[in-house]
This record gives sequence, structure tokens and C-alpha cells, in this order.
Amino acid sequence: MEKIVIIGNGISGVTFARFMRKLGYRDQLIIISSETKHFFSRTALMYIYMGHMEYKHTKPYEDFFWSENNIDLVYDHVKKVNTDNKSLKLESGEQISYDKLVIATGSRPNFFGWPGEGYEGIQGLYSYQDLQKMEKNTEGIKQAIIIGGGLIGVEMAEMLRTRDIKVTFLVRESHFWGNVLPEEEAQMIADHMRKHHVDLRFNTEACECKSKNGKRVSSVLTKKGEEFEADFVGITAGVSPNIEFLKDSNIETDKGVLIDEKFRTSVDDIYAIGDCVQHKNPPEGRRNIEQVWYTGRIMGETLAQILTGKNIDYNPGPWFNSAKFFDIEYQTYGMVNSEKQENENRFYWKHPKNNVAVHIAFDKNTERFIGINNFGIRLRHEFFDKKIKMKASVGDVMSELKEATFDPEFFKSYEDEIISEFKTTYPEIEMKSQQKPWYKKILHNMNTIQKIGIIAFCSSLAIFISLLFSSSFTLTSEITKNTIDESSHLESLYPGLEKIYGRQLGKLEFISEVNSVKESVNQQFKDKGEWDKVIYTDYTLSLTRASLSGPVKSNTLLWLLAILSLGIIGSLMYISQKWKNQPAGIKNDHLMFRSMTNRGVIGIALGIFLILFYIFLYKLPAYIIEWIMLFDPVTMLIKGETASQWFMYGFFYTMAILIMGIRMFKKYRHSNYQLLRTASVMFFQVSFAFIIPEILYILNLPSVDLKNIWPLDYTFFFEYRINEYIESGTIGIWMMVWGIILIIIGVPLLTYFYGKRWYCSWVCGCGGLAETLGDPYRHLSDKSLKSWKIERVLVHSVLVFSVVMTGAVLYTYFTGKANIIGISSYDIRSWYGFGIGFIFSGAIGTGFYPFMGNRVWCRFGCPLAAYLGLVQRFKSRFRITTNGGQCISCGNCSTYCEMGIDVRWYAQRGQNIIRSSCVGCGVCSSVCPRGVLNLEVKDGKGRFGDKVLTGNENTVSA
Repeated sequence: MEKIVIIGNGISGVTFARFMRKLGYRDQLIIISSETKHFFSRTALMYIYMGHMEYKHTKPYEDFFWSENNIDLVYDHVKKVNTDNKSLKLESGEQISYDKLVIATGSRPNFFGWPGEGYEGIQGLYSYQDLQKMEKNTEGIKQAIIIGGGLIGVEMAEMLRTRDIKVTFLVRESHFWGNVLPEEEAQMIADHMRKHHVDLRFNTEACECKSKNGKRVSSVLTKKGEEFEADFVGITAGVSPNIEFLKDSNIETDKGVLIDEKFRTSVDDIYAIGDCVQHKNPPEGRRNIEQVWYTGRIMGETLAQILTGKNIDYNPGPWFNSAKFFDIEYQTYGMVNSEKQENENRFYWKHPKNNVAVHIAFDKNTERFIGINNFGIRLRHEFFDKKIKMKASVGDVMSELKEATFDPEFFKSYEDEIISEFKTTYPEIEMKSQQKPWYKKILHNMNTIQKIGIIAFCSSLAIFISLLFSSSFTLTSEITKNTIDESSHLESLYPGLEKIYGRQLGKLEFISEVNSVKESVNQQFKDKGEWDKVIYTDYTLSLTRASLSGPVKSNTLLWLLAILSLGIIGSLMYISQKWKNQPAGIKNDHLMFRSMTNRGVIGIALGIFLILFYIFLYKLPAYIIEWIMLFDPVTMLIKGETASQWFMYGFFYTMAILIMGIRMFKKYRHSNYQLLRTASVMFFQVSFAFIIPEILYILNLPSVDLKNIWPLDYTFFFEYRINEYIESGTIGIWMMVWGIILIIIGVPLLTYFYGKRWYCSWVCGCGGLAETLGDPYRHLSDKSLKSWKIERVLVHSVLVFSVVMTGAVLYTYFTGKANIIGISSYDIRSWYGFGIGFIFSGAIGTGFYPFMGNRVWCRFGCPLAAYLGLVQRFKSRFRITTNGGQCISCGNCSTYCEMGIDVRWYAQRGQNIIRSSCVGCGVCSSVCPRGVLNLEVKDGKGRFGDKVLTGNENTVSA
């Protein structure tokens, strides 16, 4: 059996191993790494530091993946390669032999060799160990210096600023990333970094690091004689191939391991891929060393094809890359050099207010399109890959620029402005006339105020809870007679209740006494076999209300106004200051650090509170009678009767969506899609779920939520509902027909055109609460394969249960027979109501937000979501598409998918995401730092097909 050993478990080595197995290789594969035991996404290191993610979220594959695919992992460091006897010497002393060796050891940070460079607090950022070192080095510091430039420097600056560490950025050149970005773009990025409070110093070259105590760095000296104080120094002057361990081997190296077009080194059976290589004959238009995530992945895939028998050369296709400068997304296709070349013309456009720009290079003689840099907008990878390969003219590219847009729905479109400016600048360049598409886009740390807001909200909550313990209860004969309106019930219960008349009791004792009287009477009837006399009516709530005395009863309106004003104003004060001085962009800083949002004590306490609230609401409402009575002034004014627990619940539910919806407006203000989606759920909750049902009640019509659809509205076909519709005449019949039309026509039709998001993320009340109140918890959803398997079984089982239950209910309605094969239809509906309606959708659905994320009910239990999902999976135009081969496997998309979809799994393969559970919230697209994902509605062609990763001419299905 052949043995292939891979040194390095980065993207190159792991991609090679994975594709070897995919292409049918069955012999032994060993991966050796001393960095981490399992492959992780190096590009996500910054998000761990910033609290967006934890280390476990950066692993694209579950730990069982390796053994399941017979890939052996060795956690050790290779000290020496002995090419004569084909063996590796490890730091542990072990020796491993190989038949073929693949070197994929990546890069290491560059250092300058200055005096004092070895002091504590000075480091680069490349490996997981570097991240751990940075955590230690930056603990409690106030001032940091970053030396260098480029992407790692920007990432480090962003990381440090999330912890309010002052950052001074020393750049030797006259503008930022001067060897890559043209000056106009560099200036825009520099301005943006300064808005994030980064002190940029250009034309400033460091030369020495100093220490006051001889151990830790304290300042940096420059060649100008300036001295900058520093508690931490980040060296971000690029990286070099990590090949030190090869210096005594026979493998030919220069700056990197020298390889040919098939990744062969100077020694037989030894190959090299990824950041550590140097091409002897690089592909046309490419550099001999390219230390980019994408190229490393392409190399791994291509070598796997070569070693499994395919005679091909490395051909990565036209150059592309992407990055993010704080909140500005950056993409580049083709070549736009920092300096204009002799044969080039350039076109640069920047929006006068926003950080949106494009820079295009084209041949001034032939007008051939050479490349484009774009900032703040997303352009389609496949489009430019195709245009560059076919050597299209810049006129053709500009004519079809609208086809290249990859921005999310409802984002502002800039193509018309760009094209207009281009025509003005180059009127002589011919452009194709464009036909309009058949469709049109629908729409082109805590300050004083926050502290006051938190105090106000907590005061409101404290008052609200304390009211539960503020009352006493005294039952009288008159109250009993006025409350129990059924004469036979009054006759049976009156003698037992007499013993507590006139006694002032606490709530627990009072409710216990009332319940014991009812239980005693019912037991006597059961013992005598008088089942028709058993009392099923619950008088506990009404007797508790009528017997109550205390501050709530005497000053109901005052307490209601105090609680609501403090709670609402306090919440809005806190939200108003959130992200106030920050530019628009994704704001998930510190989520993983907070007790409230990462299963800490506060989060657990909140979850328990919500679960208990639902238990009392559904099953023990008498215990929260003070809360219910607070709303008596409102309901008396609206409909002339006292409030029920359901009015209270509906009010709080609606207020939660409205207040947290305002928070969503603040957090996602950069995304028109999120703004419109949030406005939609707020509108439907206020109007359809709260106001309209109350109006219908006043008009003596069925008080229903007209957007609630069976089987989510599982009582829709209950006899009392059907009778209520029929007895309400024409309007009632219309309501019933409307509900049936939604089930049979509305769901499949709208889901076909828009996906299940039209309901789950834009209309549904459960989804509305999940997307607003539950937004801080979306990252807690389980993304494991095991969870997905449970989800599929559970949610579709609930759908089947709801269909069976509804069938039994309708059978009883039309035949008058309750028993079906020995089971009562009333028992079935009771089981469903308790298990699904109360426990699953209520107590677990909302109460588990801080434990399992904000979509537990929608994901595992909602039968309507299952129905919508089946239509979406097999017959819908909706899908989430990926932008070519630009996924860097950082894992942000998967981490923040509230439905537990491992979006990264699809994105890194370039596949469409068409999972039935996807609710189209769009957050995966919003949090992607490279703009790889987009929600799109297109025809069905290619929806299920394997997606080719643009940028690798030798790619196979991933």
C-alpha cells in the first residue's frame, strides 16, 4: 500500500487530501502539523479575537471527518526531511516514512532584524499560536503600534480597535498598500481607517524597538528620529515561504520551494503546494510566489488530479482576490497595478459620499479589458473571469456591467452612474446597446445615555416582577356568586369555598385552596361514577382576579404607564447609542465574550425566565394575575372588558418586535435587504397579528390573524373555528376561504417565486420575534451533521403529526364520531396542543433562544416551515449563490446562520445553497467578509447542478 504524507494542515494540504479521497484514492494519507490538531480557517483568526466566533466555529469539518475519510492526523513538528531514505524526523523523535511527500507548510511572518525586535510584546500574525500570543500580549494594554501595511496590518488594526486599544500604523510608503493599490484607492482606505480611529503615519520607517525594563517593548524609533510609545508592536510586513526545515535537505529552494508546472520539486516523489512554493515557470500573468488562500486551494485540488492520473498543468486562470478594510469590501479581477502601465488607460470612479469606487484598466491601443478593482460593491466573479479569458473590450464589459452586479437585493445600484461617467470620460469607446431585463428590482462600549437606559429598563423589569408579590386575596360569598355563573358548579363548589371566605391569603395559599376544593368535588363525582357532573371549567383565574387587593388594583394605570415608559424609553435610549459613532457595517464584536449571548450565567437566567413565563402564561395564568390586570385599562377602553393573558402576551410580543426591530435598523443600516425585511415583520405583527384581530373582535367577527396559515395555525379546522366562521356570515366564510387559499395556492406559488423567506422572514410572527429579539443569539444554532439529521426527522414528523391530527379533527366534524381505531380525536388534538402548541413552539421555541439559537421552533418543530421547505427545496426559483471561487472558508456565514446550515460547506465548493430549512434571512451574505454569497431569484436552470469554482481551470466537482 502506498503512503502519501502531507506536511501542513492548511488549505492546500487539506484540499489535496480531500480531493484525493474524492477522486478515488484508497491508499494511506497522513497529514502532519504542529499548529493545530485539526484544520481550521486561518482567515478567521481575527474573528476569534474580536469575539465574533470561537475556535470551534473556524473548523470547516467536524472532527470525525478525518477518521471517516481514512485520513490520519499527526500532531507534531517536522524537523528534517531525509530524501535518501524517504523519511521524516519529527520533534517528538518519531520517524515517519513516505512513498510520496507533499510539502504544504504555508508562510511565516516577515521580520526586519532591527535592534530590540525580540522583546516581549512584538509579534506577527499568521498562525493560531500567533493569535494566542496576541491575546496574551494585548491583555490590558492601551497603545499598539503596527508596522508594515497590507491586509494583515488592516486586520490587526481592526482586531485591536474592537478592544478600544489605540492604534498607530507606521507605513514606510507614501500611501497605504502602495505596492498593490493605486493612490486614489489607497487614500480612500486610509480615510476610512482614520474614521475607525487608526492613527496612520505615512513615509514613516521604523528602525528600532526599545524597552524600559529590558524585557517588554515600550516604544518604537523611526529613521526620522521620532519615538512612538507602544505596549504592543505588530509586525505586518508580509510573509515568506515557511521552508526553514528544508535547509539541510536535497530539495532545491530559493525564496520558496522551487516547483514545475506539475508541482514537482527537484527530488522525485516530492511535491510542494501553497504559500511555500516558488514557480520556476509561473502561468502567464501570474507571479512566481502567490500567497493567497484561493491559489493554495486550487493547487491542492490540481495536484490531487495529477497524482490520480490526470495529465494537466497548474492553471489558476485570471487573477482574483478579495479582502475587507474594516467595513469596505474589496474585490479585484484581472490586473490593476498600483502604477499605470505604459500600454494602459485607466478609468476611476468614486461615489461623492459613500466608500464605493471602481478602478478599471484597459489596453489603450486595443481597448482590451485588463482588470478591475471594486470597493463597496460586489461584482460577479464568473462575469469578469469570462471577459478576461475571451479578451473582451472594455466597451463590452461596461455595456454589460449591470449583469455583473452581485449586490444583495434592495441595495443601491451604482451601475448607471459608473457607466454614465465612463461614457463622459471615454466618449470614443463604443458600447453595446442594452435591452432592459424583463424584471425590475423592487428597490434599487456604553456611554452615559446607555447606562441610564439600562438602569431604566432594569427598574421597569424589577417593578414588573415585584408586582407579582404585592397582592393579597380575600374571597367572599358575593365574589363566588358573581364569578361562577354555572348554577350546578356554584352549588357544588360553594360549600368547600366557604371555609376561606373573609380570610386574607397570599397568592400561593389562595390558589392552592381554590384548586383543592375543585379537585375534592371532582373526586367525589368520579368515585360515584357521576362523570357528567365533573367540573372542567377553570375558575381559578377569575376567582383570583376578583379577590385581589393591592397596588395593582388601586393604581392599575399608574403602574402600567410606569413600567411601559421606563422599559420602552430605557430600551430605546440604550439602542440609540449602540454603534452610534461607528460606520455602517457588520457589528458582531464581542458576541462570543458576553455572558448574555454565549450561554453565560445571564443568558441562562434569561432562558429560564422565558421558559417560566410561557409555563405560567399557558398553564398557570392565575399566578401572574397582576401582570394580566395591568392591561385592564387598555382593554376596557378598547372593548369594554378586562384583559386576558393573551392580550398581555400579544402586547409584549408586539413591543419586543418593534423595539428590537429598531435595534435591527441600527445594526444592519448598511443593508437595504435587512432594513426592508425588518420593517415588513414589524408591519405584519402590528397590523395583522395585533390590531386587526382586536378590531374583528369589536365587530363581533372571528378574531383571527389573517396571515397565520395552517398547519402553523393548527386549530384552523377545529369545529369551533369552522362553526365560528359559518356563524359570522359572508365575512366569516371569506375568512375561511382565504385561509384555505393560502394553504393550497398561496404557499406553493409565493414559495416558488421567492422561497420560504416570503413568509418565514418577512411575514411570520414567530420569525419576526426570532429575527428581532432573537438576533443576538443566531450564532448559537448547532451546525453539526448530527443536528441536521435530527432536524430533518423531527420537523417532518411534526408536519405528519399535524396532518394526522387535522384529519382526525375533520373526521369527527363530518361524522360526529370521536374514536378512530380506538383513539379519540380529542386526545390527539390535546396531545398536539400540549406538546407542539405549548411546549415546542412556546416554552422551547422562545425560551431556548439563549441556549440553542433563535430558530429552534422554526428549525425543528414548525410544520408550516416544513411544508414551505419542501416546496422551496424541490420547486422554487430561490437560491443562495456563491461568487465564483472567492470563499476563504472563514466560517462567518455558518456561524451566523440561525437555521444551523453549514453555509461554508457549500460556499467553499461554489455550490448553490438550496436547503429546505433556509429562511432567506440574508445574514450569511451580510457577514461574509468577501461578499461571496448572494440571495437570488432566477430560473431553475442549474439550480441543483454542481458549481464549478471559478478561478481554477482544472477544477472538478467539489
